[in-house]
Amino acid sequence: MLLVKVVCSAPECTEEREISVEDLDEIDASVCDCGHGFAVIAISELDRVGRSGSVVSLPERRRAQTRRAA
Repeated sequence: MLLVKVVCSAPECTEEREISVEDLDEIDASVCDCGHGFAVIAISELDRVGRSGSVVSLPERRRAQTRRAA
């Protein structure tokens, strides 16, 4: 099993997720809430032998606030 860190491919979107998959082709089926696809930025192999635990989803990251010039 793989743990894949992805970001949305839309420049204006700040969505970032970690998805656990058996095969990297499964990432192609995932889309962001904004409708764009994801770009893979990191891949880790999950070692399930001899360890207990689970993969959990973390709350979504807030969008960055834009600052206005004074």
